[in-house]
Amino acid sequence: MVDTVRSTLRHYLAARYDELKRKLARRLGSADIAAEALHETYLRLDGTAEIEQIRNPSGLLYRMALNVAMDGYRADARWLRRAELEALQREGEDQLTPERIATARSEITLLEAALAEMPARRREIFMAALIEDIPYRVIAARFGVSVRLIEREVQRALGHAGERVEKKSLRRAGRPSRETSFEETSDE
Repeated sequence: MVDTVRSTLRHYLAARYDELKRKLARRLGSADIAAEALHETYLRLDGTAEIEQIRNPSGLLYRMALNVAMDGYRADARWLRRAELEALQREGEDQLTPERIATARSEITLLEAALAEMPARRREIFMAALIEDIPYRVIAARFGVSVRLIEREVQRALGHAGERVEKKSLRRAGRPSRETSFEETSDE
């Protein structure tokens, strides 16, 4: 019996969709939000409690859609508050200072030098994957290799670039890099 009621509500919603959408759009102020609410209502019909009898299917569906829309508004409001808090926390970090600009330029130069040290194929794979954002499977087809090999090449390129940037950044800061301190201790 419950499935029959749900089925009836679905058929009623499909048959009276335009009418319900117009009524909701007037109340909510947006046809798009009304349409989303009706679609979500249709999906939520599976989760409704047992309903024995429906006297006013239009009223029930309208009320369900309004509740869905209100749930969406509440969720959006919570998300916005959280996003606003995160933006305030990052506000100080996002300020571009001459020092941060100089550091970024220096790191870009170091990355370019690290890329120049790589074998040509690895460099091309790295650029395609991370700069051009081409999917690995497309890169693999372009080079005639497996996706797994592309993954390994990208990891190697990242490791190489990371090591070079870290090593030179530490050297500029006056601290020995891991590699340098290891070499010094192994010579003794």
